[in-house]
Amino acid sequence: MKLLDFGVAKVLEAGPLDGPAITSTGMMLITPEYASPEQVRGEPVSTASDVYMLGAVLFELLTGEHAHKLKDYSPAHIAEAVCQTETDRPSAVAARAEPSLRRTLQGDLDNIVLTALRKERERRYPSVEALSEDIRRHLEGLPVSARQDTLWYLAGKFIRRNRIWVAAAALVLISLLAGISVALVEARRAERRFLQVRKLANTFLFSFHDKIENLQGATEAREFVVKTALEYLDSLAGEAGNDVALNQELANAYLRVAQVQGDPRRPNLGHSGAALASLAKASQIAGSLLRRNPSSREALRVLAAAGLQEGDMHAARGDARKGAGAQRRAVEAAEQLCRRPDAGKEDLRILNDALLRLGDTTLDEKPAASLATYQRALAVARQLNSKPDLAKTYQRIGRVSHELGDPESGIRNYQQAEKLTAELSAAEPRNARLQRELMVIYNFLGNYSGHPAYFNLGRPRDALEYYRKAESLQQRLMTGDAKDVRARMDRSIGAAKLAEVLIPLNPPEAVRQARICLDNIQPLVDSTPDFRYLRIRHNCLSAFGRALAASGKPDDAIRTLRQAVKLSESIWKGNPDDLGARAGRESALFELGEAYLAAKQWAAAETQLRLSLQLLENERRQYPSDLYFLRDFANAQEDMAKVMAGRGAKSQAAAWYRSALASWEQWQALSKRSSYANAQLARLRRQAALP
Repeated sequence: MKLLDFGVAKVLEAGPLDGPAITSTGMMLITPEYASPEQVRGEPVSTASDVYMLGAVLFELLTGEHAHKLKDYSPAHIAEAVCQTETDRPSAVAARAEPSLRRTLQGDLDNIVLTALRKERERRYPSVEALSEDIRRHLEGLPVSARQDTLWYLAGKFIRRNRIWVAAAALVLISLLAGISVALVEARRAERRFLQVRKLANTFLFSFHDKIENLQGATEAREFVVKTALEYLDSLAGEAGNDVALNQELANAYLRVAQVQGDPRRPNLGHSGAALASLAKASQIAGSLLRRNPSSREALRVLAAAGLQEGDMHAARGDARKGAGAQRRAVEAAEQLCRRPDAGKEDLRILNDALLRLGDTTLDEKPAASLATYQRALAVARQLNSKPDLAKTYQRIGRVSHELGDPESGIRNYQQAEKLTAELSAAEPRNARLQRELMVIYNFLGNYSGHPAYFNLGRPRDALEYYRKAESLQQRLMTGDAKDVRARMDRSIGAAKLAEVLIPLNPPEAVRQARICLDNIQPLVDSTPDFRYLRIRHNCLSAFGRALAASGKPDDAIRTLRQAVKLSESIWKGNPDDLGARAGRESALFELGEAYLAAKQWAAAETQLRLSLQLLENERRQYPSDLYFLRDFANAQEDMAKVMAGRGAKSQAAAWYRSALASWEQWQALSKRSSYANAQLARLRRQAALP
């Protein structure tokens, strides 16, 4: 729906309106839910009309209901509802659905909304700017101008009871003002209203949205804020011209919108395409500003932030190289910021974040380069001396240490991050972002303690304890905001991890967790075939199939793992250059081969394992130092030895065991010597009965 009621608004598209409207005096189209009394009566509109309608929007934003309770759209009923029926207090309306909101909205917010919605235009805020100022003062905890009825209002009532005498006096005053230039007044009014609406849009987008960003259950409210803000921004963009201040506001505003639309590191609405479009607008405006002033701090900050989110989004969609390119541009912008003579902590924080994200994106292909990038980030974080930045950096160093074959170092660094993040979360117990960061840390501690897909210390029960802590946070975040797409993804991933580590400990519970994973991710897959959702579903199917095999259901396991192979092929074909997609395809073939091996279907097992070995051999030639590919290759060789032993081909089995041992010895030579590699070599020697 496009609101046609605002004095500064205009019809943006030809065609029928999206919702009901009425025609009033002078053929003016109005939207009844937002119309002011004077509009319904066909009287001239003014800034007071804009104030009334913005009050109606704010009422709906706070309560989820319209200020005007319309049962039908007949002119008589609309006139009664808009012109005569007093508006309920927002706190009372909101409390019907959520009693706890009564206390939140009582007082200033009630008075602000009801002042904007006065039936008498003279009793409303004198301008949109005054309304915006009261909202700002409320958010900052300052007194507001909205008050209950005063002596001035009672005097106004007296004047209305004596209209004839007051009108006579008013005529004298009007005659004195008749000579004022109408054109000048209208021009100034238009400019003033333009600036007022611009300021109010920023108030809603920045101040109000920032207050609710980390609140649980705020997804629907944030979607409404973004939709409303975009209408203002696109309108303002056409009027910006060479106004530097306005262009800077627009660049920042489009950046904020993109974050809410699809930033994978924040609670978001899942609108990836729209987010990339908003980022492009922000970068275009910031680039134009930078060409005029190469040292513009605000423009550099916008470019850095836009590059970081764009890089994250490309990486999340499987294009790590495009993602790394965007993030390198962000690092360059951040380094320019830090070279400014007045560079401060905020600029250092931007550089730290840019280095961390660049390291994240290059981790799979170049872990050693990522470690160097993270070490640069740690030096910056120590300059900042802040818990959040140190915690983030310790997490990254822990992860890359693990990727380089050192799970002990990985756990040590994640434990440092856990300590810092737990302290931060305890200080802000309602901060959903900190809760999620702590959940991610628990997941990685579980991975490195005993998850079979990771280099680990062989402690599955420790892993289970960490995953249970993560599960508690996942459930809390999902309960707090059922529409948060990322929370649903996190719950699916967490359930898959629990299933994996429970397979040898409690197969029936592993099956149950795998089903939870599938149930949570399937609605997202049905809504859109997003690369991220499909990968999670593949992990769910993989865990489900192996849990079924451990539960003594080989036929069900094989059928499920065949689905996983088919899905992995589809993911790989859509993202052939993505390492994760390729690794998923190879692991799917390997897992199906293991299922056939467990069922003693030797020929089928050999076929799948040879396919997996062939793909892994290609990856090893391209990435000779990648420890994951080498580990998976050694495991496939070991399973081939078991197939040959099952067929009674002892000499071939011995040859495959020797090949697997050689691969593990090569693995150990490429990595830091760790208990993980030692345990694999010892286990393999026992199985092969080799010295």
